[in-house]
Amino acid sequence: MLAGEDKNKIDFYQSSPRGKILRAMTLNDITFWGADAFIFVIYALYVVNFIEGGSATHVGITIFIYYFTRALTSISVGKFFDIHKGYFDEIWGLTLTSFITGSVYMLLSQASLLWHIYIAMVILGFISAVNLTSWRVLFYNNIDQKEYGQTVGIYQTAVAIAYGLAAALGGIMGDRFGFDVVIFVGGLVMFVGGIVPLMVKRHILIK
Repeated sequence: MLAGEDKNKIDFYQSSPRGKILRAMTLNDITFWGADAFIFVIYALYVVNFIEGGSATHVGITIFIYYFTRALTSISVGKFFDIHKGYFDEIWGLTLTSFITGSVYMLLSQASLLWHIYIAMVILGFISAVNLTSWRVLFYNNIDQKEYGQTVGIYQTAVAIAYGLAAALGGIMGDRFGFDVVIFVGGLVMFVGGIVPLMVKRHILIK
């Protein structure tokens, strides 16, 4: 054990490489999926009010396309990460998905036509499959099995609070500043969150 570490603390709270990785993955998940919750709360209203010809039907179809694309690509994405040993590809998976998704949402805030939404949902569906697989490999492979339940509990507490606050804030900002602003800001948060995995890259690459 490194000097200054408290043996009574679980890894999540330690300043060890494993603790830094777990905290970074939690922060990255909050910036990515918290921003997604921030956007999703106003997504239907955005489509109906800002997209020409947008309706509840189109909202439902675009969400279906998002999840169908994610389902269609998840197995192939998983195989890709299995083929490439080590965690280097997962780190870049998280970083690039944050950058790409953030950029797509920022562009989507300027959308005006239905095909813009449909194309965006195909891209976002695929990217979310990459993000989820990358994140789960990095997070769960760095949990000490003796601390598994506590670590997952801490993570779930943090993200539940963050997602709830993000959704509430998204609704408030949507009413005050406009739904397009919410989508742009959410995309910006996602984009910036892509830096987080790079901050622990050196700890992961030595494993």
